[in-house]
Amino acid sequence: AYGDPQLDALMDEALAGSPTLAVAAARTRKALAAAAVTNADRYPRVDASVSTTRERFSANGLVPPPYAGAWQTDNEFAIALSWDVDLWGEHRAAYASAVGDARAAEVDAQAARLALTTAIGQAYAELQHAFAKRDVAARTLRDREAILALTRDRQAAGLDSKVELKQAESALPATREEIIGYDERIALDRNALAALAGAGPDRGL
Repeated sequence: AYGDPQLDALMDEALAGSPTLAVAAARTRKALAAAAVTNADRYPRVDASVSTTRERFSANGLVPPPYAGAWQTDNEFAIALSWDVDLWGEHRAAYASAVGDARAAEVDAQAARLALTTAIGQAYAELQHAFAKRDVAARTLRDREAILALTRDRQAAGLDSKVELKQAESALPATREEIIGYDERIALDRNALAALAGAGPDRGL
């Protein structure tokens, strides 16, 4: 919306590298998987099994001929259909709860994304504001330095007194301190953006 590619890149970088978002996304996937498992209990279930047993009867045992001393193979195939009819709505309620948990986890993930991008947007705007105010202070300093030079010339020519010269000189230190303050603010805002992007302090440069 701001049309600022640098801000867009910072937000993309933060969203890609945020461990908080990774945790939120993992919670969402887990909740969706749990909902799928719960939903499976609402439908019929089919189980099938196959087994083969091969054995040799002893020739000297209790088994009479012709089975004595022969091999016997038993093959078994079984299929079972089961359906837990949800007369009281237990499975339906469990599924609704699981879907609610999944949606809540998804909302948490979206909320985390929104909180992160909002914080980046605010820090970025504060950084721009600090730069703008520093530019104004720098121009003010240049103007006051020019006024001081002019006042010195006028005082040397006898057009101004030492009072005007002292006034012109006294305006400079406050403006220089103001610029130092904005430089500190810019450094802090850069560090804040680097931290939000999940990078080291050098990223703020």
